[in-house]
Amino acid sequence: MGIVQHLLKAISPALREMIVKYAQELKVYAQSTENPVDDIAVYLLFLLLGLPWN
Repeated sequence: MGIVQHLLKAISPALREMIVKYAQELKVYAQSTENPVDDIAVYLLFLLLGLPWN
């Protein structure tokens, strides 16, 4: 587990929820654009945060 995942588990639940929600909103937005780099950038963010992509 990387340092970002450790931090995500250590922060308050409210802040963690906000970060996860924002990442999910970014995923929806990135998938709605025509630029495939948007999808890659958000996918890498999900990896960094240790979030499931599906």
